[in-house]
Parts: sequence; structure tokens; C-alpha cells
Amino acid sequence: MVKNHVAQYSKLDTASDPLSRRSSSGGGTIIDNVAKSTRKNEEQNPILTPVVWCILVAETGERFAYFGFRAILVLFFVQALEYDENEAIANYAYTTCLAYFSPLLGALLADGQFGRFKTILYCGILYIVGLAVLTFAAWGDWEDLGWKRFMTVLGLVLVCLGTGGIKPCVSAFGADQVALQKTTTSKSSSHDDRAIHGSIPAMEAMIKEESAAVNLPESTMDDENEASQRVRAFFAYFYFCINVGAVLSIALVPIVRGFAGFGPAFSLSLWFMIIAITLFASKQTQYHHVVPGEDGTTLSMTLRLCWWLMRQNLWRQHPFIRRFFPLLEPG
Repeated sequence: MVKNHVAQYSKLDTASDPLSRRSSSGGGTIIDNVAKSTRKNEEQNPILTPVVWCILVAETGERFAYFGFRAILVLFFVQALEYDENEAIANYAYTTCLAYFSPLLGALLADGQFGRFKTILYCGILYIVGLAVLTFAAWGDWEDLGWKRFMTVLGLVLVCLGTGGIKPCVSAFGADQVALQKTTTSKSSSHDDRAIHGSIPAMEAMIKEESAAVNLPESTMDDENEASQRVRAFFAYFYFCINVGAVLSIALVPIVRGFAGFGPAFSLSLWFMIIAITLFASKQTQYHHVVPGEDGTTLSMTLRLCWWLMRQNLWRQHPFIRRFFPLLEPG
């Protein structure tokens, strides 16, 4: 008798479990339907589209170019430009500082003027010109050491300004492509969604309740959740490509420098950058372009607001500023 009660209870418990129950369409358990729907979405909406591939390969090439010339820069200062060790390290530090400060300027240009695509493209061309000047300075047989140093500094400044326009924009630009990509499964998977939600009334009620709490339709919540997952997956690929480009450049460029000299080593970074920008520009008509400032959260708008608030406080709390700095009066 006890065994009969246990068997009967286990059957009731299994039947009441929504995840173990068969769907109303008879197509398997709820977990099976969810897994099939997820695989179907991934097959019909792949993250690694040709557009995203171009962005990832371009980022790999840019990182190869940047870390490639930096890997031999101190040696170039010492052996080719005849700086002493302290001067070479100082010049390397100045170059790195400019490369990490310039993204502020690139972000301002992208948010307030050109947009992400044009900023990446224009700064990429500037990047190529800088690497070409640096390669020319390293490859040429210069009698005047001062002129060779000048060409090197000019090339490094252009390279640092170029990477400053690419670094703050390319990751956000790539995320735009996967977040704004139109899904093709909203209609084709409606039958599967109805089967899944029809088999889990409690889950369906919970989704409707949460949707009503934030005044959003269920389809909007699903789209935002899918876009968030796609963006996270994109950044995983993106940072993997950054590491691949950095590791390859640090491994290969010093070897090329040892066998062929500084000129061919710098030209390797130059060619990788040319390939990267060419691939990036090839998909111009297929990108999703976000208009600068349309979301109202641009960096330039934030800086202007901070400047306006600072002038308001200075004008009210320090009357002498009115006499000496009348141009600071807030409009």
C-alpha cells in the first residue's frame, strides 16, 4: 500500500512540474522546446555576420599595428635615433601618454560631429599616414639625424591621434551592429513561443505581470533581452581579437626587426593597418549608422553642461569675476 501511494505521488509531482511536462503541441518537454528555440534563433540570427567579421578583423589589424611598432620603439630610439637610455624611455612614455589621452578627442569628434563610422575611417587614414611617415624615417638613409628624429616624432604624433579616434569608437560601433540587427525569428518562431508559453501558464502570468509593471509589451522585453545577449557575445569576440592582435604583433615584429631591420618591421604594422581600414570601409553601406547626439548623452553635451554650471556658481559666489571676466557671464 505504501508503495502504491509513493508511486501515485511521484506521478502527480511529475505531472505538476511545468518543466517536465509535455507541451500542448506534443513536441517534447518544455526544456527541449526552449533549447530548440534558442538554437533556431542562433542559426537564423548569427552574431558573426560579414559586417561584424569586418569589424573584428579590423580591430585585430589595428591592435597588431599599435602593439607592433611599440614593441621595438625603445630600441629604435636608442639604435637608430641615438638617444640615450633615459631619453628613449621618456620618449616612449610620452608616446604612450598621448595615445591614451587622444581617445578623449576622438570621443568628442564622434559624439558631436562626425559619428562613429566617419571618426574611425578618418582617424584610420591618419593612422596609416603616421605609420607611413614612421616607416619612411626608419627605412631611409638619413645623413641629418635631426631630420630623422623630426620625421619620427611627426609619425608618432599622427599615429597616436589616429588610434585616439579608433579606440573609443570601434567597440561601440560594433555593438551597434549586433544590437540594431533586425531579427528574423520573431514571426517564424511564434508557433514555438505559443507552445512554450501555453505549457507554462505560471511562467506566462509572471512575464505578463512584469511587463505590465514597467509598461512594456512582452515583445519589447524579448527584443531587448536578445539584443543584450548579442552585445555580450560580441564583446567576448571583440576582446579575444584584441588579445590575438597584441600577442601576434609582440611575437612577430621583433623577429622581423632582428632579421630585416626597423624599416621592414614598421612596414609590417603599416600593411596590417591598411588591410584593417580597407576591410572596415568595404562594408560602409551595410552598417547601422547612429546619428551623433540623437540619444542626448554625448560627451560634448556633458562637458558643455558642466561648463555652464561652473559659470553659474562662479558668477553668483564670486562678484569680482563679473568685473575681470565679463565673458564668463552665463547666457
